[in-house]
Amino acid sequence: MNQGLVTIRHETVELTRLLKDSAKSVQALTQAKQQTLTFDLPSQPVYITGDPNRLIQVFNNLLHNATKFTGEGGHIGIAIIMEDAFAIVRIEDNGIGIEPLLLPHIFELFTQGQRSLGHSEGGLGLGLALVQKLVKLHKGEITVISPGINEGATFIVKLPRHLKKTALTEPYE
Repeated sequence: MNQGLVTIRHETVELTRLLKDSAKSVQALTQAKQQTLTFDLPSQPVYITGDPNRLIQVFNNLLHNATKFTGEGGHIGIAIIMEDAFAIVRIEDNGIGIEPLLLPHIFELFTQGQRSLGHSEGGLGLGLALVQKLVKLHKGEITVISPGINEGATFIVKLPRHLKKTALTEPYE
C-alpha cells in the first residue's frame, strides 16, 4: 500500500519478536540511565499483518521517548494484551508524564511538552505524529494515558491480529 511518501508492505510479522528487537534499540540508553525495562508478553507467538520496518519505527520511537523522558533508575514496561481480533501493545513508563492540556494534541505535528528532569534534547515534535500515521496505515489505533506531570505515561497501540498461524515471510532488518 502506498500512502503519499510512505509505502507499507503487507507480510506476516511476529509481534513479540518485533518488540524484543525494538527494545534492543534503547538498551544502551536504559543501561546508561540505570532504567529497568520489563516485558509482559504472551508465551505463544502473536501474529499481525504489516510492514516490520515501519512497525519497528513505531515502537523504536515510543521506546526512545519513554527512555528519554524517564529519569535515572526509572521503569519502562512493554506488554502485549490479546483482545479478540486485536493485539494491544502497552508501553508504560514512570517518567515525567504529560500535562493534561497537552494530551488531546500529543499526536499533532510540532507538539511538544515542557522540558523537565534536565531534558533539553527535545525533538521537532514530528515523532508521535509519524507514529500515529504509521499505526493508522496498519489499520490500528494509538492512544495515550497520563495522570499528569511526574505521573508517567502509557502509550497503547492496538493492531489487528493475523489469526492464521504462519511463519514470517521474510526476516526484517
